[in-house]
Amino acid sequence: MLRNRITVTAFAVLALLLAACGGTAATTTAAPATTTTAAATTTAAGETTTTTEAPLEMMDLNIALFPSLDYAAFYVGLGEGIFEKHGLNVNVEHVFTGTGLFSAITSGQKHLATNSLTSGTVGITNNLPIQAISVAAYQETEGNTEVLVLADSDIQTFGDLAGLTVATINLQGLFHLGVMNAVTAEGGDPKTIEALPMSPADEPTALAAGRVDAIVLQDPFLTQAKADFPEFRSLGNPFSTFDFQLPVGVFWSSTETADANPELMRRFREALVESTEFANANPDKLLEVIPEYTDLTAEQIGEITLPAYNTTLEESALLSMEQIMLGYGWLTYVPSFNQIVWTDPGA
Repeated sequence: MLRNRITVTAFAVLALLLAACGGTAATTTAAPATTTTAAATTTAAGETTTTTEAPLEMMDLNIALFPSLDYAAFYVGLGEGIFEKHGLNVNVEHVFTGTGLFSAITSGQKHLATNSLTSGTVGITNNLPIQAISVAAYQETEGNTEVLVLADSDIQTFGDLAGLTVATINLQGLFHLGVMNAVTAEGGDPKTIEALPMSPADEPTALAAGRVDAIVLQDPFLTQAKADFPEFRSLGNPFSTFDFQLPVGVFWSSTETADANPELMRRFREALVESTEFANANPDKLLEVIPEYTDLTAEQIGEITLPAYNTTLEESALLSMEQIMLGYGWLTYVPSFNQIVWTDPGA
């Protein structure tokens, strides 16, 4: 079980550079633990002796996290004590908009923050000093993320969204990209879409009130919205229109923090890899942990679609995504893999 304590905070919004990407929060703290390792050796006389290494010194790791299903494997590892084993005392604060997530790390308040690869790439090309520490998951093409409209709306296909207002968590973020690509695939003009940045908690009420024409939601918010607003209809998953799988959840750090704390970043990467491997081998653990950090009920858990948990960023997927973004005018150049991903100096 996760050990939780709840706080409410607000991050200051950065300047126009971050305007496309606020936050309030629930904080999870993993209690400190001492980690030791033991090694057995055999002497020439056949005697076995055991030596114990010095305890692994605990390091604090503060994370601003958007509580989507992308990070369920991380939470599994947290609950299983994997991060503690790697000497990490983890504090998690839930933040619900992109600006709040990135401002948490660029201000130095947090070591890590989650956000999409798309948003981070746009930020880097606009001189935002951040780098990806690890991918958490890859986007599914059915379920998980969908575009919702009112049931009595004239909107029947993704192409019909051209010229309309669509609410999404980030401007020039992953979900915005998904809608743009889906509209393009169905013959519409994606540049006529008016994308409106909005917290996923506010999107359903905005659609129900007619303030927007469509919304893009990812689980757990998608399943919750469908249950709470039966007047909504789904157009489907916009990522079904891509011919490659996109990384969806990413852990980011400021370049300054990552470079100043390589051991902290290294331990996190190793713990996340172990957590992801454990979660993939024990999928029931994923379903058990999700209600602990979301508002999904046991019944709703049976309706969600989990992403593919994988900590490896495929360079080909990054390049394909960047080329699409370049075509939409979101990037002025294509950043290299090493510009996006932090390099461990000790590797």
